[in-house]
Amino acid sequence: WALVALDAAIVAGATIVAVVLRQWLPFLPSANDADRLVLPVAPFIVVGWLIGLALGGAYRPRHWGVGVQEYRQVLNSSVMFLMALGFSAFILGYPLSRGFVMILVAVGVPALLIGRVTLRRILQHFRRIGRHCVPTLVVGDQGAVEDVVAVLRRETWLGYTPVGLVASPDED
Repeated sequence: WALVALDAAIVAGATIVAVVLRQWLPFLPSANDADRLVLPVAPFIVVGWLIGLALGGAYRPRHWGVGVQEYRQVLNSSVMFLMALGFSAFILGYPLSRGFVMILVAVGVPALLIGRVTLRRILQHFRRIGRHCVPTLVVGDQGAVEDVVAVLRRETWLGYTPVGLVASPDED
């Protein structure tokens, strides 16, 4: 739930920043109406973005802490939601500012990714001290099992704690 709360705070903050920046950019026409048009739909933007992240797999714990899949899910889900937001505004005839959406993308997506990087660092710290680790059974040839266990003991930030070994003897 901490991840959802962080994402909600980031998306809400990005929405507010986008409204403020939209009003300050003098080269965009009709900048005075951004707050009047966005504030009524802002809660739907935040909730919709979070639902988009959930549907895109950004809250699946399988990829937390390692690899690029977690970041890819956040990026793809965010782009798909923002495309759906623009399409919905067009279909419904709602005058949602393109400048606002552009700023929301430019602020919100990198902020979500930075939030994930920060949480990954925190998770890896907890894993180094033995918390939030997955008990792991290592199976394979004797030499391979020894190598895997050595790596898992050395690289504790990966989050796997070997609790058992099943090894066949090396055939030399």
